[in-house]
Amino acid sequence: SQLIGEELSDKDKYYKELKFIENQTGRMGKIISHLKAFARQAAPSFSVVNVNEIIESSLIMIAEHLRITNISVIKRFASDIPYIYGDFNQLEQVFLNLITNAKDSMEKQGGWALEFQTFVSGDNECVIVKVSDTGEGIQEKHLDEMFNPFFTTKEVGKGTGLGLSISYGIIQAHRGTITVESAVGQGTEFTIKLPITNNPDAT
Repeated sequence: SQLIGEELSDKDKYYKELKFIENQTGRMGKIISHLKAFARQAAPSFSVVNVNEIIESSLIMIAEHLRITNISVIKRFASDIPYIYGDFNQLEQVFLNLITNAKDSMEKQGGWALEFQTFVSGDNECVIVKVSDTGEGIQEKHLDEMFNPFFTTKEVGKGTGLGLSISYGIIQAHRGTITVESAVGQGTEFTIKLPITNNPDAT
């Protein structure tokens, strides 16, 4: 469809049909990618990692999308955050998913702010990450379903409903927890707790 489309002008009667094929093929590829991740085909590779660095890496990857949608990022990172034992790429996937969901929600509002906060739990056993946005929020009746496979509040064609369920599975595999609080018109906040490692390499 791409090759044929290069030979046609956007006024050609077949141009729209070819673009439709191209767009839907891309969407199917995304769904298949999510399904493969949901099936956990890729084995995690755990090492000593810094949560602040993972969040920074995630933000770099999507910084341009946030800029053009007029979303500012607020970072309240604990400077001496302890290390955790985890898979850098999988945790990056979790944060990218949360950022993307927040972006989609705030885009409808015309911008606003996305905030990251990291700190240590009172018992010094967990690193806590709070990701909050000023988007449209989630109805209370949907909160218990947010991590269910294939559940989505997005419009048809806008999401696969697997992002949060994949994220939930990743956090569970890290012996952590992820919870959500939200109110319509007031935004959404995700809280992730990950156990601090006692690995001797975390120095």
